[in-house]
Amino acid sequence: MAAAGIKVREESIHGVRRHAASAGEVFADVAAESDQDRFCGLDFTILQFAADRAAQLAYPSDLQADHPMVQAMLDREEYIEQAYFFRVYRERLENSTPSQEILSGLKEEVLATTKLPIAIDFLIGEIQLNGRIGSGMERLPHYFRPFQSFIIQKAEEDDTRFDFRIALQILQHEAEFRSSEKVDSAALFVYQFECLARNRLGYDHGITAIASDPIYSSDWREWISKIRFELGTVDFSDLLYRRSQQHLDDLRKRRHDPEFQLTYPLLFEGHAGRIARANIGKDPLYLFAALQRQLGYPVVPRPEREEKQGLPPGIEARIQRLEARIALLEQEGEDGMSSTADLTLDELQDEFEFLGDWEARCDYLIDLGFELPKLPEDAKVEQNRVHGCQSNVWLIASLNEEEQPPKVEIIANSDAMIVNGLIVVLMAVYNRKTPQEIIDTDIEKIFHQLELDRYLSPARKNGLAGMVKRIRQIAVAAEVVIDAEKNVQETHFANAYRGVYQFGAQIDDELEASREAVRQLINATDRSEICFTSGTTMSLNVIASGWGKKFLKPGDEILLTLMEHHANLVPWQQVAKETGATLKYLPLTADGQLDLAECESYFTDKTKVLAVTGMSNVLGTINPIAELSQLIHQVGGILVVDAAQTAPHQVVDVQADQIDFLAFSGHKLYGPTGIGVLYGRRELLEQADPLVFGGHMISRVYQDHSSWADPPMKFEAGTIPIVQAIALKSAVDFVQGIGFETIHQQESELTQYTHQQLEKIPGMQIYGAAPDEKGAIVSFTIEGAHPEDLAQLLDRKGVFVRHGHHCTMPLHDYLNVSATVRVSFGIYNMKEDVDRLIDAIEFARGRLRLT
Repeated sequence: MAAAGIKVREESIHGVRRHAASAGEVFADVAAESDQDRFCGLDFTILQFAADRAAQLAYPSDLQADHPMVQAMLDREEYIEQAYFFRVYRERLENSTPSQEILSGLKEEVLATTKLPIAIDFLIGEIQLNGRIGSGMERLPHYFRPFQSFIIQKAEEDDTRFDFRIALQILQHEAEFRSSEKVDSAALFVYQFECLARNRLGYDHGITAIASDPIYSSDWREWISKIRFELGTVDFSDLLYRRSQQHLDDLRKRRHDPEFQLTYPLLFEGHAGRIARANIGKDPLYLFAALQRQLGYPVVPRPEREEKQGLPPGIEARIQRLEARIALLEQEGEDGMSSTADLTLDELQDEFEFLGDWEARCDYLIDLGFELPKLPEDAKVEQNRVHGCQSNVWLIASLNEEEQPPKVEIIANSDAMIVNGLIVVLMAVYNRKTPQEIIDTDIEKIFHQLELDRYLSPARKNGLAGMVKRIRQIAVAAEVVIDAEKNVQETHFANAYRGVYQFGAQIDDELEASREAVRQLINATDRSEICFTSGTTMSLNVIASGWGKKFLKPGDEILLTLMEHHANLVPWQQVAKETGATLKYLPLTADGQLDLAECESYFTDKTKVLAVTGMSNVLGTINPIAELSQLIHQVGGILVVDAAQTAPHQVVDVQADQIDFLAFSGHKLYGPTGIGVLYGRRELLEQADPLVFGGHMISRVYQDHSSWADPPMKFEAGTIPIVQAIALKSAVDFVQGIGFETIHQQESELTQYTHQQLEKIPGMQIYGAAPDEKGAIVSFTIEGAHPEDLAQLLDRKGVFVRHGHHCTMPLHDYLNVSATVRVSFGIYNMKEDVDRLIDAIEFARGRLRLT
């Protein structure tokens, strides 16, 4: 009868393979041939297991994840028996019992109505075949989950330090948790992830195994798969927080919109989100411990430390110190060292004092260096490299503005362990500090106290001085512009140029200091040539109206280009309309550049004004200002430059290029909104009429007429944007501190990379010159996709682009398109931003049915 039963089972398996019937159908067919729970001497469970195995054999491995039998959740009693299996297996291993003997005994002990006895029988065969059980578990995905197989296989690797007994204990706890009445997906995921993190099992394959578990919904699986690519660059606690109800509640409060909804599903409830938010920037072990304490998440087993004997006293003392640090790390709820990234300055100073001599301190730095988390390979790009180093050093410093107050977050790494140790010290000083705290920190004094001051010298070529400089630049960028405004408003606000009292005098001094900073930025002759306005548009209107309307007459010609922003086009249209002057447009090449040879004929004795952008806000075209200056001055005209796009990206020198008038805005230079600059040669400003009249801009007012003050007051009627004008100096200092050479290099690399990636997309049309002949602007269209649809869909993926005509309708008419999508780069952008752009475009193409 047994032989017949086996034959029936084999025929069933062959039938599934031959007809691709479901495992459930096979099982039903076999069971229907018997009135009892036993058939041909085989247990009913055996037949079900055979049917399950038949399903596994019938469907290729790449389809099993979607097969209902593979995806089905196991019954609670299965997990109860699994927990017993893993626990007893571990206990008997500790008594040195052979695995095959353990498995044979357990096969008889576990509940016969479950599928586990048949699974154990299969594993015994695997032990006999290759001495391991992990591969057998992997071949039974309908019974053992991929995570279970992964854990055992990692413990069975030849070169592993991962104890097989710990692996069994991990799976025991997991099975116990799964056997509870209601399994929380969030708690299970955190448990599984902590297993990977604590035992250093590798995230790539480990997270893939976790995502394959049928307990997780499609939303969960999508998120788990996504974080594979974000780990190492995004804080794990932050990843959890952003998928929590707490994050949504916080956004609703900030937006004052109780109905606001996220575009992606939430996976963690509010309490878990609050715990995650509180642990952002800390070692993830703190997060795990807090979730276990507060919400009862399952605890991950930890290896017991073996006693060390016969060690020299010095080594024994060092091991004790290291173990003390580890113990602090594992304490739940206590403040201590959580990782190298969380070492405090006080702890470092205590350790250095305890160690005493330099040799011990050097060893300690090297140990810290080995513990410093590594950067992902895709973060080791040129823009993150710290130059002037004998070793390779990469640093990423960014401002987390979602925290209040915002804090600077730092990740860095080197290929030299001693430098990594110094990075740990640097992070203890700077990481997760507010920009103002960083600015106020006396780093030289701290390193002197640690007797490490010699490492701060740029001559040491270890990159430390370069890292300090870059971190301070980020802090300055974040803090000084905002805080400069805040400081004025809170401590000494007064109207400008109105009184001799203390606050008024201080405001006057700070405004003039800002004016001087702008003068130096563009290399003007005198700061009286710098006028503060509300922005580029106002500055250009002052020039067109104040100089153009006064001096142009019928027959005169105004030269423009088709790439001009409306702010440098419409005012000249109005001037031409009122004065009788004529507008002419310099021709563009096919790739949107000016052909100087062809342009020369446009410059005649009638040409009085050339108004041109320094860099196109659509095409990124960088116009040859110096050459154009020669052409317009040869015929006696003036040169007006719209530098709104130029000032943040490249050097502007009004003297070298003989620029007559120039305009730009503060907000494009990383400064405040509502403040702009009008530059004019002194004699031209004296000739021009003001556009706005009232207080401060006058010299003498009579009943029937008035006279004007000297520039710049002549063009600063009323109360100018005082706070913004003062804060503009901070932005100028920030940009000059980084240096335009550095800015240009980073933006050029990003522009090149963006072109390379966009050109791979079907239907892509990029407008403008080649990337090495343009600024950090890329405008494009995709065949079959309207720019508005693209911008909306990219926004859903957190990628912000501009769409439309970008205030350049004549240019878009020339390009024969109604709108384009524009990507523009600043000093804060990275290669990863471009990658996210490309991913978002692919998402948009799919949503618009273009793939």
